[in-house]
Amino acid sequence: MDKAFNRQMKRWREEIDQLDKLFLEIIRKRLVRARKIMKHKKRVGLPLTDKKREQEICRNVSQEARKKHLSTVFSVSLIKTIIEEGKKKD
Repeated sequence: MDKAFNRQMKRWREEIDQLDKLFLEIIRKRLVRARKIMKHKKRVGLPLTDKKREQEICRNVSQEARKKHLSTVFSVSLIKTIIEEGKKKD
């Protein structure tokens, strides 16, 4: 492989590393917010799980995924995993 190819690969990989960090920071912020909501719901005696809201989130994610030409199956699976993580105790 030539040097130009190797330099380009290195730049792309560095960009992916930065995107991964950004992705994880966004997920962290979402989980912090979800856990605050869970604590508030618990404090005021509301059910901790809201299936209607989860379905709404999945519909929104599915629609957004289609707009962005992403797999809706993958996108909904990912958000469901994130939702379940948000329900776990610290």
